[in-house]
Amino acid sequence: MSMTCQNCHRPLPPGSAFCENCGARVSGPGNNRPNPQNRPNNRRPNNRRRGSGGANPAVIILVIVLALALVAGIVIGIITLVKKGGKGGKGKNERGEVLRVGEVYDAGDINLYMEDAVFWTKEETFLSPGFKYALIWIHMENTSDQPVEALPAECFYMYYPDELPQWMKEWQTVYSKDILKKTFGADNRANLTGDPVEPAATLEEDYYDDPITIAPNETASVYLLYQVPEDTDHVSVLYFENKERSLKGMEPNAVFELDVVEVREEQPDDKVWTYDDPVAEAQRQSTYKRPDRGDISSTDARYNDEYDLRDFAERNGKYILQPEALNGGWLVLIHYTDLYKDRYLNGDLQIDPATGEATLTLDWYQLYDEEEKTYRDETGIQNTVFRGFWNSAGTLSVSDGEDTIRILLFTRNNTNGRQEGNGYYEPQGGTDGLPWMITMLRPDRTATAS
Repeated sequence: MSMTCQNCHRPLPPGSAFCENCGARVSGPGNNRPNPQNRPNNRRPNNRRRGSGGANPAVIILVIVLALALVAGIVIGIITLVKKGGKGGKGKNERGEVLRVGEVYDAGDINLYMEDAVFWTKEETFLSPGFKYALIWIHMENTSDQPVEALPAECFYMYYPDELPQWMKEWQTVYSKDILKKTFGADNRANLTGDPVEPAATLEEDYYDDPITIAPNETASVYLLYQVPEDTDHVSVLYFENKERSLKGMEPNAVFELDVVEVREEQPDDKVWTYDDPVAEAQRQSTYKRPDRGDISSTDARYNDEYDLRDFAERNGKYILQPEALNGGWLVLIHYTDLYKDRYLNGDLQIDPATGEATLTLDWYQLYDEEEKTYRDETGIQNTVFRGFWNSAGTLSVSDGEDTIRILLFTRNNTNGRQEGNGYYEPQGGTDGLPWMITMLRPDRTATAS
């Protein structure tokens, strides 16, 4: 590389200390080195280690993870608040969460659930011609470790289909026409349509809510009474987290869609079988065998409708009204009338005699095709749990959140002493044709019943 004198700009021989032309001192070759490409002379020195000139990848990843966690937390929180409804300014589900028998609504410190409505005929003070009372039990479980106040009657409103079509838009106008009152004792609530004429002996203040305190982990049960047409088979109960919410015309927090089941007058003694020891009888009858056509078949489902079912039951057996006598294992058949198929299962039924709360756990076994005469193994299907209630009329209503099982009656067969339960299996979307029948039977035919 050639050198030049900084004073006179003449070329210099390599290694020169002084310019031969002007005598100026040459400071050395380092003063004449070219600069690196694209790097100005005034760039500050970089004292950081290699790789630190950009952002640390670990730091970037950590920041991204924290940001995603924050966003996910916010989204989950919003969803939770919307679904929970409840107290204390929590979020609301604008359309109302729709539930059926056996499903629970989380109302903050209270788990809220209901059972099917029944026709109730013990009080006719306010009945209009052609109407009956629909009675609904409302159960409130305190899930906290502190006493809480039960939800007041003003939080609930019931209506029947013909009274209020398209409730999402029109229910508010109906609420203002009805008077919500309480009657029949401090723990019982009644929602009576219209403007009923009160008996002279009844004071107005007797109809308003008294606070009910629920102890930790305890359940309080109250009821609604509502006048409905005699042919009503379905009612809806709206739940509002507070009275102000309903009066402001806001959507309910939850909607319970319930069927109305017929409760007959008490059966005469000659139509009811009473076990001396119902718990011991349940243990004797219980079976956890997976059934086949030799144990139970569609011929055991000897009915086309409720009238036919009850007629056969009363001619061949007696009603069982002791729930503790029904606990344990059962042979179960679901008869798909319009599909020509039978499904065989084992069912474990557990009923709390004190509350009527019930669970039916189905253990899937096999499906029989009546047309093809073939079986399909279903033991790989996970057990399904149906939850709901048994009532004093001997009716069982349970649901898994989609399908519903209704055993309309349990009987003891007069001939062989076997216990039988008959009713309907109702899929969520309904059936295209005839109803699906369900039969519960025990013990199996190889066993001896008492």
